[in-house]
Amino acid sequence: MTGNAFINDLLFHAETLKAELVPRPWQVLKAPAGTAFVTSDNPVVTFLRLREDLWHPGHGFRKPGVVVALPLAPTACLTVGVEGREFQEVDAATVTRMNEIVVRCCDRFVYSRAFSDEIQAMVNAFARTSVPGENAFVGQFPRHSGDSRAPAKNYGHKEASSDRQPVDFSVQLEYKSQDFQGTVNRQSAPKRRRNGMRT
Repeated sequence: MTGNAFINDLLFHAETLKAELVPRPWQVLKAPAGTAFVTSDNPVVTFLRLREDLWHPGHGFRKPGVVVALPLAPTACLTVGVEGREFQEVDAATVTRMNEIVVRCCDRFVYSRAFSDEIQAMVNAFARTSVPGENAFVGQFPRHSGDSRAPAKNYGHKEASSDRQPVDFSVQLEYKSQDFQGTVNRQSAPKRRRNGMRT
């Protein structure tokens, strides 16, 4: 394959993801009344269900048993890799577990339909604690056969930094998605240190 390396990489990863995700079962979870899914600036998340009430985020798409999830709206969340009906109503505890996974995997911001003390506490406790290359998605990254760059580095496991700052939950944002219309809460995830510098 010739041409722009960025486009070639994009096409390679698109084909890889298609092969991995399209054959798997897809399911849309429906939140019960009085609850809502949140989303973030890193909305596609993965996790393993170690138990029904214990989910662990940050695993590769090829990990046996991994679930891929994407919040579609406050009332709906797509999951890939879960057997069952295409549309499934879930309980409030499931919504809370999914929201915690999304919060853990955010980069800088978490978005919710309405202000919530529960979501504020969740962000203050867990925001950006699942970080690719540090304590999530660690290991060898795939390269396609035409990639002439050096082999991908094996990053190994690192503990998440505990140097985290309080979250400012006061910033408001007009989110223009059809399903997330209106003012939603946007909040900065705690800053973390990398190589002695703030990010």
